[in-house]
Amino acid sequence: MDKIIEEYKNTLQMKFFSQTTINAYMADIKKFLEFLPEKNLEIIPKEIHNYRKYLKNNYKVSTINRKVTTLNNFFKSLGIDVRLKAEKVHRMSIKDDFLTEREYKRLLKFAINEKIRITMVVLAHTGIRVSELKYIHVENLKTGIVEIENKGKIRIIILSKNLINILKKYCGERNIKSGSIIEVSRIYIHNSLKQSAANARGGLKKSKVHAHAFRHLFAVQFLKKNNNIAALADILGHSSLETTRIYTSLNKRQFQEMLEDII
Repeated sequence: MDKIIEEYKNTLQMKFFSQTTINAYMADIKKFLEFLPEKNLEIIPKEIHNYRKYLKNNYKVSTINRKVTTLNNFFKSLGIDVRLKAEKVHRMSIKDDFLTEREYKRLLKFAINEKIRITMVVLAHTGIRVSELKYIHVENLKTGIVEIENKGKIRIIILSKNLINILKKYCGERNIKSGSIIEVSRIYIHNSLKQSAANARGGLKKSKVHAHAFRHLFAVQFLKKNNNIAALADILGHSSLETTRIYTSLNKRQFQEMLEDII
């Protein structure tokens, strides 16, 4: 069994899952194997469903569904024709404090200057934190790859072609030839965003306009288009998928827009 687990781990690495995500998957799989009778490590439908009952009695819905997804992928890799059912989510959390795409575009239109506008664009296109802006250098525009260091860990951010072109134009207009492209303080960003929000008006709540709001926007838009929470966790640098799951909620306006398109 150890050999099988190691082979599956190698498969995940070949698919470029982050080490954090792989560790989480391995922990879920080992927890399941510990549940099996010591004298019989054979994975059979009866034991699988018994474990499903154990999960339901001991974990919250979001954790159960994460473990179920992990195990189903593991079983599939082993050729086991059994699938665990995800736990039904009885109540959808609708958050009204996330910045919408429409509000984001309005902020760009009424930005008080080009520096804060390009800052908003970068944050919304990458999902990085304000403290990580300094890692985006002119040199990165050639490769489209940015290495970001946070808490002693390195993660890779890929810049979209659209963002690269936007940044090249910005650098050309300001004669920025090397080094960090955006150098701004937290106070500058805070004040500039509030001023831009005041200019925008139009029902835009100032409480929704803050630096982290663009990270939220990126996450929500990424999931709407790709529906890959593991990949999003890697991009955002989350150590746990549970942290990333807050972005699976829809805000009130997005929920209403989705309902409008049904019929």
